Amino acid sequence: MTLEDFALPRCLMNLVIVTDFAHISGGSGRVALQTARELAELAEVESVTIFASAGPIDESLLGNPKLQVHVVGVDPYLEMSGKAAIFAGLWNHKGASEIQAILQSKDPKNTIVHVHSFKDAHTGSVVKAASDMGFPMVYTAHDYSVVCPHVGLYYAAERRVCTLKPMSAACICSNCQGTNMVRKQFNVAKFAIQTHRAKIPACFDRIVTVSNLSRTLLQRSIDSKVEIVVIPPPIEIEKGERVRAEDNEVFTFVGRLSPEKDPVQLAIAAKELNLPIRFVGDGVLKDEVQKANPNAEITGWQPASKVVDFLKQARAVMLPSLWHETFGMTVMEGVALGVPAIVSNVCAAAEIVDNLGAGLIHPPGQRDQIVCALQEFEDSERVKQFSETGYTNYWKSAHTMQSHLESLVQLYSDVLRTHGKANKDQLAMLL
Repeated sequence: MTLEDFALPRCLMNLVIVTDFAHISGGSGRVALQTARELAELAEVESVTIFASAGPIDESLLGNPKLQVHVVGVDPYLEMSGKAAIFAGLWNHKGASEIQAILQSKDPKNTIVHVHSFKDAHTGSVVKAASDMGFPMVYTAHDYSVVCPHVGLYYAAERRVCTLKPMSAACICSNCQGTNMVRKQFNVAKFAIQTHRAKIPACFDRIVTVSNLSRTLLQRSIDSKVEIVVIPPPIEIEKGERVRAEDNEVFTFVGRLSPEKDPVQLAIAAKELNLPIRFVGDGVLKDEVQKANPNAEITGWQPASKVVDFLKQARAVMLPSLWHETFGMTVMEGVALGVPAIVSNVCAAAEIVDNLGAGLIHPPGQRDQIVCALQEFEDSERVKQFSETGYTNYWKSAHTMQSHLESLVQLYSDVLRTHGKANKDQLAMLL
């Protein structure tokens, strides 16, 4: 199937990609900027405008006349202090004004506003400005910020998944962040403003999630009838020979060394079994991880190419998260290479492991269960079985950039068609 197979609108598409940063600063930014760059290469797309709050601009976005980058120049509110931080974090007036100026020259009949992130710098003001002008809106939920004032449906104070109804009395009164109630109440106020003033998420024509788990969790908390679709992020791994994970020795964790990822328990489990463990990343728990397992290797943050090299050296990718990870990019990258995984059952990576037969799943926060999984992976024949099965199943329907773009183009076409029809229906009712 090619992009030409889709029923596209008669007009070429114009896309406005909304993201907090004009450079890669996390998973959402990575997907937003990579797909923006690739969409600008399609014949069906007339122009792509990346609308970011803060720079600098990633150099890979330069050089294509069909791709423009607009930076508002408002830094994340977390980098500010005092009243400036409060006002900037609640409502970004400058961003709202500038996106309106950009959209003045666009036609809602062939322009999609695709929001990837807005909580760290843009705020809901940007979303409301675009929605008020009648533009069709798509939102990719890289986290749970449209349903949870603490973003992650995670009770950080007790290191567990949160079971409270978002914005219920119990939620508002709980110190789930484990810091102070002033910070929690700021987030509650910010969430209330984005919900009631910006009409998020009801203003979106479609919400894209990256896994079935995240779709289920969003559907549980969203009252509006916004359609939610699953489009996994692109995996930029080219098919090659299967990595013989059974010949590798190092168990590998990739990501932030932070409490919700539970790297300390993993470090201790590896130490108990005297197994080599490598942590590719950094974070507040770096010293604690090193103290728990002096033999653990901690590489710090690494470029994408180096991360792939580390994955190729891994016996298994480890993700013992305590919270609802929305996807698990490095787990899927590992499986695409032939490296199986050991993950907790509360994160979306469990879907990858289960659906592809690519490893083991364990309950979160239980070191004895991590130990049992690691012990099972000491059997090279077992590792080989997971490696071969996961690798074979992944490449039957790989999540490539091409397949991702096809899904996006189909989605944009559907949204432009249905959004236009909805506007006509509303006009007919008024007449």
